[in-house]
Amino acid sequence: MHIFNLKGNSWSKRWLDRRFLSNVGFVGISNILYAISQWGILIFLTKLGGIDDVASFSLGLAIVSPVMLFWGASLRVFIASDVQHQYTFEDYFYTRLITCSIGLLVISIIGVINGYGIVSFTVLILIGVIKAIEGIQEVCWGISQRSENMKSVGVSRILRSLTSVFSIGLILWFTDSLLLSLVVWLFTWLMILVLYDLPHTIRLEPFTINIKPQKTVNIIKATLPLAFIAGLIALNEKVSLYQIAAYLGETSVGYFVPLSFMVQGISLGITSINETATPRQAFNFKLNRKIFVHNTLTLAGFGAIVGIFTLIFFGSFRSLILPLIYSDEFLVYKDLFVILLGIGIIRFILAGFGTSITAAGWLREQVPIMVVSLLVTFLTGWFLIPRFGLYGAAYSVASGLVINLISIVFLWLKIIRFK
Repeated sequence: MHIFNLKGNSWSKRWLDRRFLSNVGFVGISNILYAISQWGILIFLTKLGGIDDVASFSLGLAIVSPVMLFWGASLRVFIASDVQHQYTFEDYFYTRLITCSIGLLVISIIGVINGYGIVSFTVLILIGVIKAIEGIQEVCWGISQRSENMKSVGVSRILRSLTSVFSIGLILWFTDSLLLSLVVWLFTWLMILVLYDLPHTIRLEPFTINIKPQKTVNIIKATLPLAFIAGLIALNEKVSLYQIAAYLGETSVGYFVPLSFMVQGISLGITSINETATPRQAFNFKLNRKIFVHNTLTLAGFGAIVGIFTLIFFGSFRSLILPLIYSDEFLVYKDLFVILLGIGIIRFILAGFGTSITAAGWLREQVPIMVVSLLVTFLTGWFLIPRFGLYGAAYSVASGLVINLISIVFLWLKIIRFK
């Protein structure tokens, strides 16, 4: 039974109804906790493991994320937009199992080609498996999101937040081993998947052991544009880290990632609103274009306000914040911290427009935009990073995001005129 009334479509006439606010509130709190936990991981790595552990973890994540995001194909977004229920939970589950397996194989090949030692290769694979588990969890979340039942998503994310940060913090404290910390992290997330996410999702939609190859192929074909978009977005975010490691050394990565994580953490809060709005925007695009436009501007405007507030508040207290959460060494980069906060404004506005364009189903049109943005980021990084160091990396990220935002806004203007 569909939860949406297509004929009356009463909910599409009200943007801020009680259920929507409840979902945003619950998921927003869980996202805030998740952001704090991921930030906590970096803090523990910095204080207990040192800059080298931060660099090793960050570079491993920089390699794993684009691969797993590409093969993950933003399936959660696709599920949330599948308001006609063309595919079942089992269709999505088996598809994700296959794509995650391919992703892990690709990651292994990258590690071998790059000649990683045993420790570095193990770190890479452990992070890959953790992201694969997260990918399967996101299928469960997509089913809940499609039903506007976000409580289970919030609970799962809270559990993941607590277990990840405690796994890194406690194990590093007692063993000083990044590898063992990642093993414990992996095990706790696997338990959450098996004991909470899967049982809850099966209660929402029946699950049978019935693999349908044709449906898997159809899903992969349908999500291929999303796969390219997700992979290109991740590459846009990580390409600067590759260049920093190549031009400035891995230690510099250990400084750049913690400095930029403030924006990444806050973006999770922005995401909580965007992901809750996705199913509604999909319907509004078809049934009420005026509300679709209003909601898009609301999302983008909210992102801008949050970004400006973040810049003013955290930028004003940067000399207190950086040594408190990291170490005195980071004070050298306090001005870089402000620049990265300013870049966050662009990122948050972009997220609002991107959510609505994806909900409208305009996926292929975003691929060339992502490619151009990636090229701009890479070329400006190639020119600026050797000359200006980490500041050059920040400028290259900003240049790619500006091109992305301008292009996305023009695409959105085209979409709202499309009949």
